[in-house]
Amino acid sequence: MPIVAGSLVWIENPYGSTKPMNISATENDFLVDDDPKSKYREGWCPATYSERPVYVPGVVKDVDQDGTVTIMTALEPSVTVTRSSKDKILARSNSAGDGVNDCLNVENDNIAEIMWMLMKRYIRDQPYTMCGPNVIVSVNPSKPIVLGKLVGSSDPWASLRGELLRMDRSIGNRHCDVFDYAVQRAYTKISQNNLPPHLYSVAKIAMDNITKKRIKSQIIICSGIPGSGKTTAAKAIIDYAITASSHRAFTSRSRAPDYTQNVFDMTGLTKIERQVLHAQSILEAFGHCATERNSNSSRLGKMTKLYFPPGASSDDETPMAARIVCAQIETALLDRGRLLKFPMLPGEERNFNIFYQLLVGYDQLKSLPLVECTDLLFGVDVNFVGLDSKVEDHKVYGVNDREAFERLKEALTEFEFTEDEQIEIFNVVSGILAFSKVSFMGYKDEKTGVSLSVVHDSTRAYLKLAASFWGVTEDALEETMCSRLKNDKTFVPIDTETAYRKKAMLLKSMYGSLV
Repeated sequence: MPIVAGSLVWIENPYGSTKPMNISATENDFLVDDDPKSKYREGWCPATYSERPVYVPGVVKDVDQDGTVTIMTALEPSVTVTRSSKDKILARSNSAGDGVNDCLNVENDNIAEIMWMLMKRYIRDQPYTMCGPNVIVSVNPSKPIVLGKLVGSSDPWASLRGELLRMDRSIGNRHCDVFDYAVQRAYTKISQNNLPPHLYSVAKIAMDNITKKRIKSQIIICSGIPGSGKTTAAKAIIDYAITASSHRAFTSRSRAPDYTQNVFDMTGLTKIERQVLHAQSILEAFGHCATERNSNSSRLGKMTKLYFPPGASSDDETPMAARIVCAQIETALLDRGRLLKFPMLPGEERNFNIFYQLLVGYDQLKSLPLVECTDLLFGVDVNFVGLDSKVEDHKVYGVNDREAFERLKEALTEFEFTEDEQIEIFNVVSGILAFSKVSFMGYKDEKTGVSLSVVHDSTRAYLKLAASFWGVTEDALEETMCSRLKNDKTFVPIDTETAYRKKAMLLKSMYGSLV
């Protein structure tokens, strides 16, 4: 596109991070939102997540004979910048529309235009946008999206709601969000061309390839930065695959799922299907934690494999003949280094969810002096993630540790862990919590000059507590930590530095064996 005076362009942000960025252009030049003073900066790039947008809109004011391009921003206060005509200047659309369903259909093929289009859709509660036939861009809405709710003067999900009403008129009389099981059935039965982009759009393509096109294997990759919604997206896709492959689930499931709380309608599901969904509670207890950016941040990688019988089909005669016959979940890259940070630094992050769930739900921990456990997790008077220092107020928005612990026990029961086995698991974690508080002190043997180490007297209570949880004696645990085995026969003393290394290895290996 030739750059001339009056051309609409995008430029790299010339503003400082503290400058106001109010939209000042007219609707023909630049999209005017309901709240123009905040939508562009605070709505799309909140100060707590990103200091500033990468690109801002501008208008070319002049192009000199020597190729110097003068551009003025379309924001207040306006800023004038110069560029060379040889530089790559990104064209900007003058459309004030609501964006397009596919990134490939943007008017100007550049990253700034795509980001702006995604922002327009995000503001209208349409966080999902296709990028070609098999890829979807998902901007985490961090809130429920209810069908039928007007944004401005229009319903962004009107086409989906219309299809749902044609399928079932009763939908109009109840609360229905974008993850409702009625929505799953709609994406299973209705052509994707008649529905807006959704996480289920990609899941439908994969299921159709398996059941209709008989393509052997399908892979769906959820990637993104922390807090982008990968975990929720993966659960939504797995949940859809179960509904789409099970005739009983397709017709029986009605209660809307809550993916953030791992609440699913298990009606009509087989044991394998129930276990796949229950596994999410286990993985999130042992592999997730709350951070300042994300209340349920994944600290490990997960790969879920769903297996279907050979020749699985989904024709009109047998609509759900592709039942899941086996499932496999693999984990990798667990952030075990987090186990060495008790408590986490003030104002930063929580440790793994399981520790906080045990604190509020496990009777063996609740019977101990509460201050011992809370100091381990929170420190003393820690203002954690914007919460005051009282123990009962150390909670994260959207996270209920007590309910999560009950769902964890229900999930373990689904996997046929007995009550005694569950207690053993919880005791291992509780022992890790206690043993993290153990410290060592060193001294030199006067006769040999060898550096020795022992558990510090001030932390012997934690040593005893950990030993009781792990079912070993206090002396045996101390000897293991403060000495090494030589020639497979005798124990020889070690210095404190080595003892601390052994402690770190023990904590990480024990916790890693559980995940």
